Amino acid sequence: MNRSEQAKPAAAHLHCADTPALFSIQNNDLGIKLPLHLKQMGAPEHCGHRSGWRHVMDHLRQCQRPAGMLLDDFVERTFQHPGSTQEWHEPWIGIFHHPRYVPHWYDPSAVPSVIFQKTTFRNSLKHLAGAVTLSTTLGDWLAKELVVPVKVLKHPTEIPDQQFSINQWEQQATKTLVQVGWYCRNSRAIYQLRVPDDYKKVHLLQDRPWVHNALQRIDNLSPTRHRPLIGDVQVIEPLDNPSYDSLLAHNLVFCEYLDVSASNTVIEAIARNTPIVVNRHPALEEYLGIDYPLFYEHLDEVAALLTQPGLIRSAYHYLGALDKSWLSAETFTRQLMTFVNQIGTGTTK
Repeated sequence: MNRSEQAKPAAAHLHCADTPALFSIQNNDLGIKLPLHLKQMGAPEHCGHRSGWRHVMDHLRQCQRPAGMLLDDFVERTFQHPGSTQEWHEPWIGIFHHPRYVPHWYDPSAVPSVIFQKTTFRNSLKHLAGAVTLSTTLGDWLAKELVVPVKVLKHPTEIPDQQFSINQWEQQATKTLVQVGWYCRNSRAIYQLRVPDDYKKVHLLQDRPWVHNALQRIDNLSPTRHRPLIGDVQVIEPLDNPSYDSLLAHNLVFCEYLDVSASNTVIEAIARNTPIVVNRHPALEEYLGIDYPLFYEHLDEVAALLTQPGLIRSAYHYLGALDKSWLSAETFTRQLMTFVNQIGTGTTK
C-alpha cells in the first residue's frame, strides 16, 4: 500500500503486537477462573474465524488464578443447548454475545429471552455479579433485564499485514463483492442481490452442519425467502489465514444481518480498512459510526452504492480514520480485568 492511500495510520501501533505473552495480570488483580471444561466457542476446531473469540481466550487464559472470579466467557454456550445441566453457584461474571432479537424461527434455543427462562440460568442468575456485552445496544437492555452492573467492551481482533488498497481495487476490471460469515444473517442475501455488470458475487461458505442448517432455515422460514435469486454466485470454501487476508485485502465485503451485537466480519473489515456494504443497525453504528458511507436500509439500494467509486473510496478513507485502539486484545483484557476487580471489591457504580 502506498502511504498516500491511507487517510490515517491509526492502527500502526497495534500491528499484531498484542500477543498473549505480552500480557500479565498485576499482583493486586483478583484474576479469573474460566470454565474450560465446557466446549469453548473460541476453540480453533469450532469457530472458524480468522481471529475470533479464540484470540480473546488466548489473552484471558493469562489472567487465571485459582481463587479468581468465575468468568463465563460465553453465557449462551453454557445454557442454551438442550440437556445442558451446568449451573453456577458462586459469584460469577458473564460475557453475553447473542443479540436481543435473534429470530425465533432462526434458532429458538439462541434467543436470549428464552435462555433467561431456563431453570439452569435462573438458578445461576442468583449469583450473577456482573455482565459484559460487546455493544451498548445489547448492554442497555441487559442492564434492565438482569439488574446487574454491565460493562460494554468492543470485540477485539488482530491486524494483519495485508491491508486493503483502494488504488489496486480501482484498477480491477472486474470487481468482487464477497459475502462473509453466517450467524444471524441472511445467508441468501448475496444470491438475491443485483450488482453492476462489472461485479461478480462470491459467497465464502463454511462446509459445516450448523451452517447448512442455518441456510435451510433461511430458505424455509425467513421473511426474505421469497426474494428472487439474481445472477451467478461463486461459492468458495473456507480459506487459510493468508488466503483469507488476501481476500479481504482485494475485495469489498457484503452482509445483511438479522440482528447483531458484535460481528467478526465487520471487525475484520475495520482492521483492514476494507469497505463493507452492510445494512444499518444500531450495534453496527457503534463499531462503524453513524456516518459510515456504505450502510444501506434496503437490499435494492446496494447496486446504486456499488456504482459510485467515489463513495467506496470515501468509505475506505473513513475506515482509515477510525480510532482502532479498541482492536487490541490486550486493551480488551485490561479493561475486563478492571471490571472484574471492581465487581470483586464492590466498587462498581
